[in-house]
Amino acid sequence: MKSSVEERNLFPAHQEREHEHIPQLLDKAFYLTESDLAHWYSIGNDGKIKCRKSKGIFISSSCEDSNEDWVEFILDCQQMIVQNNRENPLFPELFLHRKMQSVLVYPLITEGSISEILLLNSLETNHFGQKILYKAVEFSAHALFVLTRFLQDRNHAKHSDSKK
Repeated sequence: MKSSVEERNLFPAHQEREHEHIPQLLDKAFYLTESDLAHWYSIGNDGKIKCRKSKGIFISSSCEDSNEDWVEFILDCQQMIVQNNRENPLFPELFLHRKMQSVLVYPLITEGSISEILLLNSLETNHFGQKILYKAVEFSAHALFVLTRFLQDRNHAKHSDSKK
């Protein structure tokens, strides 16, 4: 069993209804992938990256709005990043704590572009192998359903309001 988990909801749901689904999605990804640290980033309509929530066994002070090179890389290639050890990391800043040994960055693509980015870390070297990656793919299908449904409901509500 993991030691206690620290959660930081940086934009509480009562302040931003648009992001009320993020805490539950991050919780599900965190436990499903057996991760030790996680950050959830959202990309706004203005293209700015916002860290919406962090969770983990360490307090992570690095959950900030990010304009790092890794974000640009993810936005350009629209592919996940897996780094299963600290040897020659492509983006060392993805290790959210000095004790972390493995990284998984997973973009969630809705309506043809990346809207969310999930950044997961593990204390274990080679943690993000086939079994965990399969779980991440399953999770992304669920998360995309939730995000798409949310966008459809929001657009329907806007459309209904404009008819009044």
